[in-house]
Amino acid sequence: GIPPLSRFMEMVHADDRQRLLDAEKMAMKNGQDVTIEYRATPAMDGMRHFKATIRPMKNEQGQLTLISGTVLDITEVKQAFEQLRESEVKHRLLFETMVQGVVFQDSDGHIIHVNPAAKKILGLTLEQMRENTSTDPRWKAIHEDGSEFPGVTHPAMVALRTGQPVFNTIMGIYNPILEMHRWININAFPRFNGDGQKPYQVFATFEDITDRKKAEEALRESESKYRLLAENISDVIWILDVESSRFRYVSPS
Repeated sequence: GIPPLSRFMEMVHADDRQRLLDAEKMAMKNGQDVTIEYRATPAMDGMRHFKATIRPMKNEQGQLTLISGTVLDITEVKQAFEQLRESEVKHRLLFETMVQGVVFQDSDGHIIHVNPAAKKILGLTLEQMRENTSTDPRWKAIHEDGSEFPGVTHPAMVALRTGQPVFNTIMGIYNPILEMHRWININAFPRFNGDGQKPYQVFATFEDITDRKKAEEALRESESKYRLLAENISDVIWILDVESSRFRYVSPS
């Protein structure tokens, strides 16, 4: 036969039993449906999540005498939601702590979100950047040779226009806090809706390579000075590649 309510309540998680009983009382008191989620352990399975809708029922005289209920097993939905939530938490943690800058722009190129690293590298707050595009003159963007880097040719704008990712673009960006240009290496990736036709968004990741470029420049200057010295003294200077036993350099003298 049908088991008594007490047998059913034994399967309900101890922390949810009173909530379920209170929901039944509320449905009878107000004469309205009540929906509640609870946990239970059916005989054939482990802990499951359920969503129950409790409906009060009236007799022919219009009196509330019974309640009926429909129960939906939402365990898989809850598990999927929890996995998504954990994934979002991990993504947020990565977004907030990574040393690379990240900038999101909408389909028109307007900046909508940035991470802390981007704010530091660019020297601007989200409020200062929000709704601005790559064509904003405040960027004072330049190529490595010092020439102007037009906004329409910025990696993010190219990715939006072509629908293709853009990799390893070097750009100089003016940082108003440091009052100097910072050099960044940018990758831009378009994002698509289900139709996959036109990007609805683009995000760019970039790293600050200013110190690296300074080191490279110092090395080039050092090599230039060494070569100038070697070519203007009377001593013979040579550099030999040990593996190939071939001379790499021999001074004019």
